[in-house]
Parts: sequence; structure tokens; C-alpha cells
Amino acid sequence: MKNKILLAVLLITIITGCTRNTPRQGRDGRNVETNGTNEFVEKTENQDTPIRKLDVAPQNNVKPTINIYIENSGSMNGFINKTSEYQDAIQNMLAWLEYYYDTDNIKLHYINERIIHKENTTNATLLNFAQKMLSPAEFKSNGNGASTNLNNIIKMILDVTDNKTISILLSDNIYSISGTQTAPVLLSECKNKTLQAFLGKGKELKALHQQLLSTTVIQLYSQFDGNYWDYKHPTGKASQKLKCKRPYYMCVIGVDELISSFNENFDVQRMNGYQNKYTLTDIEELNPECSVLVNTYKVGRFRKTDATTIREAQPDKHKNVFAMAIAVDLSDIPMSNDEKCDVRLYEATEDYVIDEVIKIEDATIAPIDVQATQNCTHIIKVSTLNRTVPSFTLKMKRELPEWVIKSSSVDDTNIGTDSEEQNKTFGLWYFVTGIKEAYDKGADNYFEINITINK
Repeated sequence: MKNKILLAVLLITIITGCTRNTPRQGRDGRNVETNGTNEFVEKTENQDTPIRKLDVAPQNNVKPTINIYIENSGSMNGFINKTSEYQDAIQNMLAWLEYYYDTDNIKLHYINERIIHKENTTNATLLNFAQKMLSPAEFKSNGNGASTNLNNIIKMILDVTDNKTISILLSDNIYSISGTQTAPVLLSECKNKTLQAFLGKGKELKALHQQLLSTTVIQLYSQFDGNYWDYKHPTGKASQKLKCKRPYYMCVIGVDELISSFNENFDVQRMNGYQNKYTLTDIEELNPECSVLVNTYKVGRFRKTDATTIREAQPDKHKNVFAMAIAVDLSDIPMSNDEKCDVRLYEATEDYVIDEVIKIEDATIAPIDVQATQNCTHIIKVSTLNRTVPSFTLKMKRELPEWVIKSSSVDDTNIGTDSEEQNKTFGLWYFVTGIKEAYDKGADNYFEINITINK
């Protein structure tokens, strides 16, 4: 009997030991050891202490405060004079924010010449409280909305944004300018003030909290029925009356960790009137994983030496074209996977052209190349008519999204009769560029990859 008990204990010990120390592989192929909980430790070379990671996020994380600032200047009245997509989108946003961040962490404000916090003292639900704030009577009676300054609004918000808050501005993002110089000159002055504000906040967060500032600009459309002030009439009597669809914006600002979580949790495409999104974050030039593909989208001949080196390259004799595909990991680029497929963002030297950028899941990959694409997100197709097939450099440029360029105007004086102008925002390119420059800090590219072609 004693021998049977001893044998049972020994078996349990062996099974437990195997369970706690069974090695497996992480996403990058390194050995991983579980420790019997939801945690696992990942061993790296030349590292005495393992890196600890979690399979699931800790449940006791303190949730950030979500400060929502609704600009209630005169130029925004047209969105609330009648029921519109604007009110519906905000209430939809609040429903999801309440789900992810809890009601007590969501604070609602008007913003014009100052920030006006609205305290919910009636125990109304968050959506009912917001609905009252978006009623014409309430919207127009809080603060001085006769004349607002976008840069002043941005500065007020940045001043109260810290590493534990997410700030969300709802605004038409229209610069107000005045002076005798041309509109582009005056808008450039506004852009530089935006740049200064974001540079200052970014520097502050690095110094105080060792964290980076991120911003997501979201474009939405809504029915607009109200007064409009063009750039030549920024104050006083409205220059024109509009009844049409108009763009407005959500600017979501906070430290990178919080904004990444927000973008992951909250699908802004659910919002009524959603059009576009652009995320900006403080990233230095990257060195992404990449690999030339041996047979995928290949035209001509070559042999592969290593990930970025080939030899014996020759163009196709009949087509007089040489083409190849390069798999690249673009996961660290702060854009959607679809936005990363814009060929306008890429450039190749030495007579090469970018033919297409394809998401891995949409590509037809030759079996021999499957392993080379496992840690990559996109395939970039390049070609050349240069029969010498020289080495070249592939770049991804830090370009503004095309929608920002197309949505921007420098002359809105004919907006009342120009339907194309009604879909634009005066000075938008300058506003977004001011934010972008604060993150780029002079860098032109996200990365450069040198492809070596030996004869």
C-alpha cells in the first residue's frame, strides 16, 4: 500500500513539473516557458532575468479620465439647430466609452473662450445628460461662443491633459484669421502656433512621465443648417447661410499607451457620418523586418542571397521589365492597414517604381515565400525598365493622408454656392500639418530599406 501511495505522489510531481515548465515558442520563434498561471516568461539571449508578459490585461488597471470638450462656438450651431448625424454620433461614442471606461470616468465640457465643465447633478443617464447638452437652448447659452480661436482651444486642452487622461475635442477645426496678409501666410502663422503647443506638451510628458504624446484626428460628416462665417468675415454678422452636409472632427489626445488602447477598443467607424482617421505619434525612423520574396510577383530572374540581397538579376527578355516583391512589417506605422496600401506613401530610387502595396492577407503568395512573410503585414511590388537592374533604396514617406489634402481649403468665400467647397474645411491642411510636424521633428521617412543587387 505504501508503495502505491509513493508511486502516486511521484506521478503527480512529474506531471506538475512538466506542466509548469513545458517550453513553447512565442510569435518571434523564441522559447517561452509558462509558470502555471496566465503569465508566461520569454527568454532572450544574454538576459539573466526573463521578460514577464501577460496573456490578458490585468483586471485592476486604473482607467483613465475621458475629458470630452464640445466646442459650442457660433460656427458649430448649424450641427445642433436640427436633429443631425452630429448628435447621434456623439451619443454613440458616449455609449461605447461608457462601456469601456465606466460612467464615472467620463467628464463632459463645453469649450469656447474657456472650458465649462458640466456636472451631472440630476442623476440622469450619461446619454440623456449629453442629449440635453446638445439641445439648441443649452448649447448656445454656455459661455461666449461669438468668437473662438482654435489654437486657444487646443492650448487649453493640452494644458489639462496629463498621463492619466484622454482628451477628446469635437470641433469644426476651422482657423480664424485676421490681418492684411494673404490667407496662406496667416494660416502658416496659425500652423506654427499649433506646432508650438504640441511640441511643448510632448516635451512636458517626456520630462515628467517618460511617455510620448499621441493624437488621432477623426473626420465625420453631418447635416448642417445654420450660419457660416468665411475667413474674410470671422466675426460679426454671418457671411452666409448653409444647409448641407459639412465635415467636423474628433481630436483624441493623450499619451501613446492610452491612445493606442482607445484606438484598439473604440471602432470609430461605428459612428454615424464617419469618413476618415489619421493617427500621429512620436516614432523615430524604424528598421522593420523585411524580406525579398523569391517567386511572388516576380518578373525576370534572380537568386536570393539573404533577406535584402539578391544576385544574377536579369529582366524578362520579352517584356523588358524586372519586377520583385518585398514583404515588410508595417505594424509600427500609426495608420490603418488600408491606408498603408497608398502607393503615394512610398518611393524607390534608381529608376524603380512602386507598382502596388498589398496587405498580406490579400496577396497571392508562392509556397516558397510563405515563411518569409510570416512576420510581415504588407507586400510592396517594385519594378524597373532599367536593364542594368541596379541596387536601390525603398522608402516610406511621412506624408499627410490624401483625405486631409482634399478636405482642406484656403478660400471659403463662395461656400454658399460651391458644393465642393462645402465638403472642405478652411485651413485643415495647416492645422494637421502643425500637429504632424511636432511628431516628425524634421524626419522625412518612416524607414529606408536598402536592396542590394549583386551581378
